[in-house]
Amino acid sequence: NSFHMFNEISNDFPGCAGTVTWQELELGADVDTNTTYTDVYLVCNGTGDVTPPDEPEEEECQAPNGQTYTESCPAGQTGTITYTWNQSSCSYKETNNCTQAEEDCCSPNFRGNFAECVKNKYGENSPEYICYNGTAYQCGVAVFGGGSVASICMDTYTTGKQAELCKQCYEQVPEMSGFRAGGYHRYVCDGAPKKCSVSSSQNDSLYGCGEVYTAPQETFTYRDIVGRTDCLNKCDSRSQCPSNIQPGVLIHASHSGLDCWVQCYCPWSGYTGQTYTGYRVKLKYKSLNRQCSYDELTWM
Repeated sequence: NSFHMFNEISNDFPGCAGTVTWQELELGADVDTNTTYTDVYLVCNGTGDVTPPDEPEEEECQAPNGQTYTESCPAGQTGTITYTWNQSSCSYKETNNCTQAEEDCCSPNFRGNFAECVKNKYGENSPEYICYNGTAYQCGVAVFGGGSVASICMDTYTTGKQAELCKQCYEQVPEMSGFRAGGYHRYVCDGAPKKCSVSSSQNDSLYGCGEVYTAPQETFTYRDIVGRTDCLNKCDSRSQCPSNIQPGVLIHASHSGLDCWVQCYCPWSGYTGQTYTGYRVKLKYKSLNRQCSYDELTWM
């Protein structure tokens, strides 16, 4: 027989309280050479138990930062991120309460689109956006209220009694002049002058009145030049509203039949067969069932 013994034993032999002896283990035979291969190994014999090697102690799962802790959100966001310890997974569960911080359109560091910032933050129909994007008179109506002397004086065209009232208004609140001249565009950042309190000598007179409102948008669909011509006829400049007639202003009851447009659009790219959609936005009169003073009314 041929004995083969390991040249090296990679692991330490366990402790033995009995007698250690060599034992043989037959591994197989080679018939051609009539050779049997065996291996030997050490065996612990005796009454003593084999002492197994010490196993490494399992580390206890602990929360390194306590059961809960919070962190601030990344730059440009508000709120906090909360971390709660999960003993089963030996890790923190993240709860993100971050929200995008509102942009400060008026910040010196703002580098975005100012118009879009104001529109998104305050809304398309807000005084802030109307003043930035509209006319002086539109801003005056939105800020001071339709029919007020302050809003009337924001209009480019004032004559007669209104011109006299506006002169008094500018004398009373000098800042109104600069506001009307272009300062109104920065109303969102700089605010507005105080509202002048000029009164008319006709204050004792009362008139039937109503409020101007925006009617639902009308749309026109067409596919050829005939249809577009019909759309353009609906947008005739003769039926356009006067510049001082805006939604929210008060007008004399004699104009109860008000039916004029403030927006009108008839697209055309030059190709027949394509579908085009035009639209028109009108202003109309709504009775308030009350009387208004001269100063409250916008005169046409």
